[in-house]
Amino acid sequence: MRTALACLLLALLLGLPSLGRGQVCQGLDNQLLPMPSSYEVLTVAASPIALTAAKYTQGGYNAALAQLTVEGAALSYTLDGTAPTSTVGHKLDVGSNANLCGLEAIKAFRAIQVSGASTLKVTYWRAR
Repeated sequence: MRTALACLLLALLLGLPSLGRGQVCQGLDNQLLPMPSSYEVLTVAASPIALTAAKYTQGGYNAALAQLTVEGAALSYTLDGTAPTSTVGHKLDVGSNANLCGLEAIKAFRAIQVSGASTLKVTYWRAR
């Protein structure tokens, strides 16, 4: 119980609204270091894109969680490695946050624009 409260407090202090209000990676919430391991900004357009392997494996550590924020326009994404379309996949609207839990989900993530180019901001967190 103490660990869960400490993690929630840490998430709120670090400004991680999606960890405080939404999905929490089961088994990882008490293993995240208080500092992110890397960050990137991607343009999501008419062709599907993946996250950058050099970012989520930076410094010899694999990311355990990727925190996503969408700006500009909505996007569609998949987590099984298949290519999303504007109508196939999970939709993330402008201003939405999402978490990808585990390296396999991070590797398999693919995104495409729904109606216009999007900006996807990604912070990667590593486990101890």
